[in-house]
Amino acid sequence: MGIEDIFQDALIRIYRPGLMSFAPATSIIAIIICILDWIRTLLSGQASFLKVGYGGRRTLQSILLWGLGAGFGAYLGGLVRLFDIDSNIAPVLVGISWPTVLPRLLALAAEPKEEEEQSEGIEEEEIL
Repeated sequence: MGIEDIFQDALIRIYRPGLMSFAPATSIIAIIICILDWIRTLLSGQASFLKVGYGGRRTLQSILLWGLGAGFGAYLGGLVRLFDIDSNIAPVLVGISWPTVLPRLLALAAEPKEEEEQSEGIEEEEIL
């Protein structure tokens, strides 16, 4: 098995036609959700439901990055067969859930660091 065969096999595993339509569809749905959140934030004057900071150039950047992140997450999830990419409803569900689940995942990822810092502070006090 030569190097060409290895690259050919890797390309076959990475490129799947169903996945190439699933990821962009998920991105579009996530962008629509973010635009709706931005409009709600503008009209109501309340904080963003998605915990996204909007304002000026940052608005466009936030919306596009949400879409890009959703597409990338959908692509990786499709590669590992986490999602049923042949379903018509799957891109809608993933696109809707991405903007609502990601802030919670980021908050959970930040919590252990805060707990570690607090426990280190307690240990230092005990030593003194």
